[in-house]
Amino acid sequence: MLNSLRLTNDEDAKKSWTSLNSLLEGKIDRFEMEFKMKHKDGHWVDILSRADKVLDKNGKAVRIVGVHQDITELKKYRENLEEMVKQRTEDLEEKNAELQRFNKLFIGREFRIKELRDELKTLKEKLGRYEPDSLY
Repeated sequence: MLNSLRLTNDEDAKKSWTSLNSLLEGKIDRFEMEFKMKHKDGHWVDILSRADKVLDKNGKAVRIVGVHQDITELKKYRENLEEMVKQRTEDLEEKNAELQRFNKLFIGREFRIKELRDELKTLKEKLGRYEPDSLY
């Protein structure tokens, strides 16, 4: 663990030790933490660290067993996916707004068509009452 401390920032190292002590003391059942760690090539990678305690027959923690997993690609994938979802959501919201505008236009035209049909019906009724022969 000492080697890991030089490869992480101080805040993450402190948090890790605090959580590991909580695991040993039985305050938490499982250790899990994400942090940045310096790769042997010098760049920083995202790490998922998980650990569990091994108990002796008296229930005392005698060992911690854990694993570090490089999740850099997974995090990049998640970020890309989140960006795609955000962009798609914005596109859909824009299309929805456009559809609402068309819907208002359509409804407005439907009302106007109904008004014109009502006017035409009224005119036909008036014309039906009109008797051209009676004028002469």
